[in-house]
Amino acid sequence: AMAAAGAARARWDAHRAARLGIPPDQLVSFASRGGALHARLSRIAETLTALDERGDEARRFAADVRPRLADLAVAVRAAEQMPSTRRRHAFRAIGDELDRIEADLLTHLGVDT
Repeated sequence: AMAAAGAARARWDAHRAARLGIPPDQLVSFASRGGALHARLSRIAETLTALDERGDEARRFAADVRPRLADLAVAVRAAEQMPSTRRRHAFRAIGDELDRIEADLLTHLGVDT
């Protein structure tokens, strides 16, 4: 029974990690209420690091977006402490902003959206 429970938990953790786009060993880092948004912020930051190698325009874009990502990370942490209705509205607004940043990022990577 313990082995089955452990296997089920491992599958569930792998599923949650896949939904967030992170390796299962990083799941604990994104376990808060805003974990999905923190994971998105982290992945965008990693992509910006790779974008730095693509030329001056891409470097400028990355430099412009990094402070915005830091502000959004602070907003997620603040929203985690809000009552549920306000938190949902804040998370939705932050998610919409991340959608815009991701669309711009894809454009800089040469992917049509």
